[in-house]
Amino acid sequence: MPAPQQIDTLEALIEALKKHRWVFETDTLYDLFQSAQEEANLFKAARHHGLQGILEYIEHQDLAMDERAQSACRLMEDRYVNKLNRLRQYYEAKFKDLRRFMTPLDLFKEKLENHDWYYDFSLDPEIYRTGRDREEQLRIEALNGGMEFQQAFTEAKNAAFNKPENSGG
Repeated sequence: MPAPQQIDTLEALIEALKKHRWVFETDTLYDLFQSAQEEANLFKAARHHGLQGILEYIEHQDLAMDERAQSACRLMEDRYVNKLNRLRQYYEAKFKDLRRFMTPLDLFKEKLENHDWYYDFSLDPEIYRTGRDREEQLRIEALNGGMEFQQAFTEAKNAAFNKPENSGG
């Protein structure tokens, strides 16, 4: 790092600021001390260039802090996603155990609850096609399952659109 008197132009200051490793980016005590000394020299040089130099100093420090914060956020997000995936796997395994005790009608009702009844409003043709095909599969399953399945289908569809239960489907 050049001494403050060697940073005689604003462009040289900006280049020095781009290359600088800030105190909050250091890992060891020695690096922290070196970085603090360099920052003091950079700030002196920035003051020498007046308001524009100080603004450049602050901007580069802010950019470095933002990058550090984003890096920390990505690390936290990765940890959170990993934890969430482990929890999901745990509960999916537990849920599979519980599903063994569900009746076919209960399983059908679960499918109805998870169906996207609003696919018809989508502008995406793939979402529309998938939703239409899925609804047709559910309708066939309801017809093959008997009256209770047909009633569950009608109730689920009506509930999605807040229709009274006796309005048909």
